[in-house]
Amino acid sequence: MRLLVIVSGDYGELSVAKYFLGGLQIAPIPVMLVPAGLRQPEGVEAGVDVRTYDELADIVRVVEETDPDTVLLFSGYLLTIGRRFSLLKAFLLFRLLRRRGARIITSDPFIGLIRSPWSLRFREMLRLRKKRGPGLAASILAPLFAIRTYLIHLQLRRDWHLYPAPVAHRFLAPGHRGRSFFNGSAALAAADMAAGTDATPTWLFVLSQVDFRYQTNRRGEAFVGHVAARLCDAARLGRRVVIIGPADLLEDLRRRIGDGSGIELRGIASHSEYMRYLMRAERVFVWNYYSSSVLHRVLANRPVHYFDEGHMVSILPELEQVGIDTFYGGWRPPLLRVEEPFDERQLDRLAQETRENFARIKARMAGGLSPRALLEAAGACDGPPLSG
Repeated sequence: MRLLVIVSGDYGELSVAKYFLGGLQIAPIPVMLVPAGLRQPEGVEAGVDVRTYDELADIVRVVEETDPDTVLLFSGYLLTIGRRFSLLKAFLLFRLLRRRGARIITSDPFIGLIRSPWSLRFREMLRLRKKRGPGLAASILAPLFAIRTYLIHLQLRRDWHLYPAPVAHRFLAPGHRGRSFFNGSAALAAADMAAGTDATPTWLFVLSQVDFRYQTNRRGEAFVGHVAARLCDAARLGRRVVIIGPADLLEDLRRRIGDGSGIELRGIASHSEYMRYLMRAERVFVWNYYSSSVLHRVLANRPVHYFDEGHMVSILPELEQVGIDTFYGGWRPPLLRVEEPFDERQLDRLAQETRENFARIKARMAGGLSPRALLEAAGACDGPPLSG
């Protein structure tokens, strides 16, 4: 099998791609194309030939060089994020791959819930920070983003979809061709990475650019002050405190807490560096139920604390319940209030509840196909669809 993996500009999709490929030993080794902005080094990395791209022409050259028979998109739905890909260029890529006879498999952050453009609501994501009301630009652009995403969905709807957790639900379109997968070797590696201990336990706070925008749009300027207060709470409890987030958040926090606080303000790290922080942390705090970081903490059964359901539920309202039913198996993780000081005894209780549910979630995930088995199943053109 000649396997080509193309990663969009979404950092979480890079994480899922690496989870899928971990320990996958096939010849020739897979080639993975990553946007240069995600700061991934070029060269062979753990059985994967990692290269970077800046535009469609770079991908076309690799397709012609490697002549893949299978192309994994992480995710085809998100290729047009940023300036590298227009909708037209995405369509040209899909047409090129199909003309060459390559099988397309894509991850799907929308878990089969896109039924029309009106399934998606981008207004809150597009509204400018520090502006009240929905905003004229957001009102115009939001439906255009929804239509663009739906058009990509129409292009990909007959291709295979892969999911890192069970997603069978009643909203799936008839004949939806998808499978959940579970990478046992990557799960063992996550547990090994989490087994290390630091001299001072680390509490890691993770806030992506898109969730930072979403939170400040919802909560206003007070939001960063509340985040700063929770970081200081953790420091007073004697923990090493690290927050990984976008530059504008870190700049605001630095003004509020100063450089002498001992709180580490870190920008977006390389994937390997980020994984070390993520897996070694005693506690991780997130603002997104469906962050890829949660997946890795589940694999290692390490606690996560949640401040919000996150931007995906805002974009895709049906995900609010379907995501709870599928990924979380009916458990709705309790939410902390970022406005309230930490109560360490409450955090201990929540951590225990999370571990118990994560063990159950991981057991459900383990019913998925191995990455190799999924690739083999997708190789049968008449393979069975995912049942609803």
